[in-house]
Amino acid sequence: MRHLIHSLSFISLLFLTPVYAQKIGLKDLEASFLKNNSQLLLQKQEISRAEALRIQEKVWPNPQLEISEVNLWTNKTVEPGIKQQYAIELQQRIETAGKRHKRLALKGLEKQEAILQYELTLRELKKDLRQYYYAAYQGQAQLAQADSLLAVYDTVIPAYKAFTQKQQVAKADYIRLQAAHIKQKQERLAIVQDLEANLYQLRVYSMQPELQVHQLAFNDLPALQEASASKSMQKAAYAETLAGKMQANKLEQAKANWTIERAKRIPDMHAILGNDRGGNIMRNFVGIGLAMDIPVFDKNKGAIKAAQIQIQQQEALLPALGFQHEQQISMLEKHLDLDRATLKEWESLLMEDQSALLSVYKKNLLARQITLLQFMDYMESFQDNYSAYLMLQNRYYQHTEELHFLLAQDLTDDE
Repeated sequence: MRHLIHSLSFISLLFLTPVYAQKIGLKDLEASFLKNNSQLLLQKQEISRAEALRIQEKVWPNPQLEISEVNLWTNKTVEPGIKQQYAIELQQRIETAGKRHKRLALKGLEKQEAILQYELTLRELKKDLRQYYYAAYQGQAQLAQADSLLAVYDTVIPAYKAFTQKQQVAKADYIRLQAAHIKQKQERLAIVQDLEANLYQLRVYSMQPELQVHQLAFNDLPALQEASASKSMQKAAYAETLAGKMQANKLEQAKANWTIERAKRIPDMHAILGNDRGGNIMRNFVGIGLAMDIPVFDKNKGAIKAAQIQIQQQEALLPALGFQHEQQISMLEKHLDLDRATLKEWESLLMEDQSALLSVYKKNLLARQITLLQFMDYMESFQDNYSAYLMLQNRYYQHTEELHFLLAQDLTDDE
């Protein structure tokens, strides 16, 4: 049963909020976000960029062509016959120890990282979108309450002004009532500003510049339910999350980089094909050759050691992040269970006829059956209690999304 939805339906009647044509729900915002969000589209292009770099690694290095020993003139030592002399040399670098295939494997891991980063960005932005949606719900509910309280002041102040003119009440009470009215307007302004800030984020995420709060349908709110996950689920969760997969990918990249650095110990070879015309004892000579570095001084030991350290760092980081992930889940579960219990207790209080009670206080004040202090004390208590309820409710929603994100879960339909 959707406890919150029932309470919210009652609260909307309680504060006499206007009914708008509700058209845009959370799923509509998410659909627009997936289609139009620029940050998501840019991150998706990183996958194509990584694939282009991976394909580039398949290509052999270009051969090197050298033309030398070209004579522009001749001297007296020239031998009879053809007087033109030149040398042509073609070199092709041949990578040894499978360096190219090892780099190709590393680029494949980098592409996989780009895919995981895209999915992680998608989930993070989707989580943020939902949290702004819930914050907008809180803002519109607070705004409805503020408007209802201002309506009470708009009724009471003219009556008190008449009482003051007839000297039936002290002028100080009338001034105090006006001050409370001004304070209520200031609080409403702060609510409007916070609500507009959340609407701004929703507009940016969904790319709907004309989005207004009255167009939002707040019918996709999480239900109050147990948040506890089993210990085995917690331990398995990090490996299944995108963050865990990315960390495992970084470890594999470190290992791939280590294999590349080890392969660099073996020098590459250069196959040489040369043609020497008129520059040797044979007039037109074609020969082959082979060139390579001799690893006497540089055996790439420093780079290999650095790659080993990088592997050790990633191996040590993986369980540490997994433990941190498990602790975050436990903390959020405790917060959610406490919030849920408090909200359920609070719902029973909200189900009382607060609207009728507020009307009674207003009627008794106008009939001067209660003091202004009693009336204002109730108004303040009424506002504080409901605002605290909305803040706790919003915190429950925010923590719910955080837990879903950590457990690599999407928001499921409530049963």
